[in-house]
Amino acid sequence: MKRLYPLAVCLLSFSLLSCGDDNDPLSDIEESPTIEDSYTAQRRQLCEAFGVNPEELDDDAFGACWNDQFLVLSALRKTDGRLLVAAFDSVKNKQVIHDYSIAAPKTVTKPYYDEQVEYRLRYVIPRIIRINDGFICVVGTRYLSEQQHFFDTTYAYFNNGTKTICRKMADVAANCSIRPWYENSCLLEAPNRTLCVTTEGEIKIDLDAHILRDHQYPLDYDKYIELSLEAKNGKTGMTITRKHIAADGAITVWSSHVHLSGSITTSARMSCTATMNEYGGFIIDATIIEKDGTQCDCHINLNAETGEVLSSTIIISSVIHP
Repeated sequence: MKRLYPLAVCLLSFSLLSCGDDNDPLSDIEESPTIEDSYTAQRRQLCEAFGVNPEELDDDAFGACWNDQFLVLSALRKTDGRLLVAAFDSVKNKQVIHDYSIAAPKTVTKPYYDEQVEYRLRYVIPRIIRINDGFICVVGTRYLSEQQHFFDTTYAYFNNGTKTICRKMADVAANCSIRPWYENSCLLEAPNRTLCVTTEGEIKIDLDAHILRDHQYPLDYDKYIELSLEAKNGKTGMTITRKHIAADGAITVWSSHVHLSGSITTSARMSCTATMNEYGGFIIDATIIEKDGTQCDCHINLNAETGEVLSSTIIISSVIHP
């Protein structure tokens, strides 16, 4: 009997391994975990941040945005008409906005010419941008009527690195663009309005016009350098313009033109960086690429106050065809 004991143990082991349903070939295969789509995962994350149920959130009024540092989630809570706003900082690994104090009712009746029109909250559009040690977050709510009239109510969160304040921004479009500007400020740009606001919540510029384009670099809150490719006297060059933002728009202070090369046209693609040096000079480094592959590298040093070009280096890389 002692010789048969190992065999009995072995047979018992095999019997335990085969205790599943013999008629189901998939009984021993583990079920795959359910994978959430991004919309569901974001709603769940917002609910966890505030301890609410997903059923409390309005499906029509939910918004999310993210970049290399921040994730912003916002939605309307149906139970009390409050806007939930949560922002998460992946670099500092913490939640930086935790707020549902904004009243945003589902429907609003407003006068439109000679009639009272009912508007319904349909979109929540958040934006966020890092500025030095702080950030500026803009959350716009858009109300629409059956007649397709609409109006926006926008709120901004300002953080200077230590404290956060929230303010209502009058007449700011919900889908305004946001980009960094001078020092601790950013530009809020809509089709017919430009605002420069700081992380302290201070408004530096407020214009009823859209005046800014690509390749513009600030010298101050209301002063900037603008770069463009233009043809003068039949020759393409880089036009460098200094502008001052006044109450009625942008005013040109001075303009300089640096000739590039006959192989470069005004339709070429340009990428630039521009910085101030300690001597008051403005350094421009630009790479300009033509459609045929011709590349022009520019290094321009000019006086930011007068526009005098102190030095320039233009290097053309010829296209080599096989």
